[in-house]
Amino acid sequence: MANEAERNLAAAMMANSYTRAVLIHGAGNRTIWGLKGVKACVWGARTIMNVKIHKEAKNKGDMIAIWASVSKRFGCGNCAEHAAIAFIYLRDAQIRPLDFMAYMKAWTDHAFVVLGREESSDLGDPGTWGKSAVVCDPYYDVAYSAFLLPVLMRSKGAEAPEVIWRVS
Repeated sequence: MANEAERNLAAAMMANSYTRAVLIHGAGNRTIWGLKGVKACVWGARTIMNVKIHKEAKNKGDMIAIWASVSKRFGCGNCAEHAAIAFIYLRDAQIRPLDFMAYMKAWTDHAFVVLGREESSDLGDPGTWGKSAVVCDPYYDVAYSAFLLPVLMRSKGAEAPEVIWRVS
């Protein structure tokens, strides 16, 4: 298991690096990038995404692929777009199992990717996700063992993240 956990951590770090490299303009909802035009970039990208999703997406996996494709073309995106690019990168690298996950709440949300989560685990208790489960969060440029998720995501205020799409 330790080797699988190390492999997942290394893959998550590579996915974060790749995501940062293709999203050259960063995120429109973080001041760290300091670009006023980034918010307009994200709005423009999301307009195109919504049209493509309406016309082309058959499921949430297609939606994630569209987010990734359009965001890469525009070079910008918020947490969902960051996570989508990392998810597609890891999917194409044959990392399994792989979950696109999100904390969903009216006042806040956050999307990220989890590598190696055991399917029958309790979503509300990342300690049950398995020793090889790793969180890949390219928006914050971090990767860590999933058991740390409740501590690092405490501000999200949600009891458990939702699985948006899973590849086994």
